[in-house]
Amino acid sequence: MSQYRFKQSFSDDPSLSDKLFDLMEVTFPGLSSLAECAKKLGASWETASTPFIRFHDHVAITHVGVLEIPMQIMGQRLTVGGIHGVATRAEFRRRGYYREVMEEVLGYCDHDRLYETLVLTTPQPEFYLPFGFRVVEEHIFKVKCNFTGSTDSFRILDFTDTKDYTLLHRLLETRAPVSNRGTAGIRAIWDTMQSFVN
Repeated sequence: MSQYRFKQSFSDDPSLSDKLFDLMEVTFPGLSSLAECAKKLGASWETASTPFIRFHDHVAITHVGVLEIPMQIMGQRLTVGGIHGVATRAEFRRRGYYREVMEEVLGYCDHDRLYETLVLTTPQPEFYLPFGFRVVEEHIFKVKCNFTGSTDSFRILDFTDTKDYTLLHRLLETRAPVSNRGTAGIRAIWDTMQSFVN
């Protein structure tokens, strides 16, 4: 038996994905269709994420997911844990379920130093401060850019177009980092995070 109460496996339970996305759709409307798009691009949530889920009567009520993110920091390659998809059904909030699951996730990530550090991006950092997370600013300034398009300008890729899909993967495979001080394996980031973009 696993030492973890909430750790689940998509391969062990074929119905787990549907149960999870029922919760995710309530919390983050539209996420299911984004995840489906990512799956078509070869970046499925189920292969990228380790889910920790608390159930009540076979209904997923709380989820915290863990991603593996390969990075290069100061010339050293390491794997960073990414916390994502944190969700609790509204009617089950303020009962300690999220805390239980998050504490198990942190124990899992810390066990045998599985990850050098954890990252989490959120518009609500105050929810994670009690668990030892801290706010790290991602930029020091913003600049407004007035863009006037042209025929030779950047464009949004259409992932339903085979040419754009092939172009994206070729560019990700051959991309050279601009720095070796702190870069992510961009292909790995694409594969693990595609679930969150359209």
